[in-house]
Amino acid sequence: MILETLANNSLFHNVSEDYLQMMVANRIEVNLDPDEFLFHQGDLGKGMYILVEGTIDVVLETDDRKKILKVLATLQPGEYVGEVCMLSPQERTAGVHAKNKAKLLYIDAQHFLRDIDDKDPNALQISHNVALTLSERLKKANALVASLSRDNLSAIV
Repeated sequence: MILETLANNSLFHNVSEDYLQMMVANRIEVNLDPDEFLFHQGDLGKGMYILVEGTIDVVLETDDRKKILKVLATLQPGEYVGEVCMLSPQERTAGVHAKNKAKLLYIDAQHFLRDIDDKDPNALQISHNVALTLSERLKKANALVASLSRDNLSAIV
């Protein structure tokens, strides 16, 4: 089932089954209870997560992490989060909060980055797929910012 989840994921489009099997062998399963955070905005990220079961929200939080300001996206099984950290360990740009019981696969960036350095075609394909995903998410973020800007301008006028 886990291999099937990866194989049907856009992030792994055109990646060999052998490489997917290696990723499955190196996975870490994470289980969340309802209302539990997977990680908070600002936490250091060193990998990504693929949602296998349940529903999670990607959220903006207050600086003290005590309140959710906005739900940016709701993810369903097969979707993923944290892909930016696959390319470079860095602070998480948003928090992730479980709406209900959730099961995720954690994929550490360390092995993946080594494969990129070795020019493994599968890792390079995943990098390409990550870039496509980030491009789409940036378009959505830009549209949201533009919408919020228009709303603020109309409130002033």
